Amino acid sequence: MKAVITLKSRRAAAIFNHARQKQILLTTVAMEYSLSELATVTQTSLPLLHHHIRSFLKLGVVRISGERKTRRGLRVKLYRACAQKFFVPAELVPEQPNSDLHLRLNAAMERARAKTFKGIEYSHDGRGPRMRLVTGAPPDTASFEIWLEANLGKADASALLDELRTVIRKYGALSTPNGRKYILHAVLARL
Repeated sequence: MKAVITLKSRRAAAIFNHARQKQILLTTVAMEYSLSELATVTQTSLPLLHHHIRSFLKLGVVRISGERKTRRGLRVKLYRACAQKFFVPAELVPEQPNSDLHLRLNAAMERARAKTFKGIEYSHDGRGPRMRLVTGAPPDTASFEIWLEANLGKADASALLDELRTVIRKYGALSTPNGRKYILHAVLARL
């Protein structure tokens, strides 16, 4: 098994745009499976799984890694990914990763704004222009935005980025069984 395969075709790259195909392929990275085992693990029907595996074989992302005898003495093929990692070059990525999350985040923010938005207050605080959303109710943990335009040195921008990553990882690792689902999007963009 190779460490990394760089995908060269749009058809191979398209595997990662479909949740089921991506799940099937990445499941075969960890270990080899027969079709029936893989169908159980991925909760995919055998006919659909057979179709995907046949396609994966043609695209060179999965290989037949061996055979095994069943209890009845029949031989079944075992399938395994050809690499531990798959690199999809930017020119083969049809849309930016997380574009679905971006759309869902925008929709949630629009719903929250529609309930509380009164307007926008613009000012200058002596250091630079400022913008503040004016809402009818104090922001709660359901939806809110924080905007800031700041003049930062390279070291300060790097430190801020590290802090944002730390906060996102910290809260991303938390999981409350009955908790509400949130989308968190932090952006630091140089103007």
